[in-house]
Amino acid sequence: MADIKYRKLILILLVVLIAAVLLSSVFYSYDSQIVISLNSYRNPTMDWLFLTITNIAGTITYVVAALALIISFIKRFKAIKLQLRAIALAAALSGLLATVLKHIIHRVRPQDVYLVIRDLGPGGGWSFPSGHSCDAFVLAAILSLVYPKKRLIIPVYCWAITVGFSRMYLGVHYPSDVLGGVLIGSSMALLAYYICTFRRVKA
Repeated sequence: MADIKYRKLILILLVVLIAAVLLSSVFYSYDSQIVISLNSYRNPTMDWLFLTITNIAGTITYVVAALALIISFIKRFKAIKLQLRAIALAAALSGLLATVLKHIIHRVRPQDVYLVIRDLGPGGGWSFPSGHSCDAFVLAAILSLVYPKKRLIIPVYCWAITVGFSRMYLGVHYPSDVLGGVLIGSSMALLAYYICTFRRVKA
């Protein structure tokens, strides 16, 4: 039963990852049009809302990851320890891969290319992938794997999607940057879950 549930989760994540890659390719030529359009609908209330969401995204992910790691040394049951460490490992892998790719790809941010875009939020360094989107989706994905309950999965994914949207609204990322973040965060969550739980359980 556990193997069947695990395979279903893998299938769902693979569909998400494939969709992200395809959409990134399809929308690549429309990246600038989309981000310029979204950025043009700014207003003070939405500015404050999306700035707040984007500013706390990374903090939420890494605080949860740090707490999970700390608690894993306190819990006595091995299964729980592995689940908690999977959360911490997923965040670490996602953050590391996103940083490496940024320095390899060197994609310039939209607000540095198009003068019509008003930079509303934090966005230093290179553009691809969106680090905030990586952070949000790695947390959503690993929590959905470790605790596969609808009452948790639905709100965390709604939050992750909102974080990704906020990066485009604020004018600091292209849609393909965000979709790259979805891909990286989700895949690193799956890898961490596999390393920390599935392989050891099978052994």
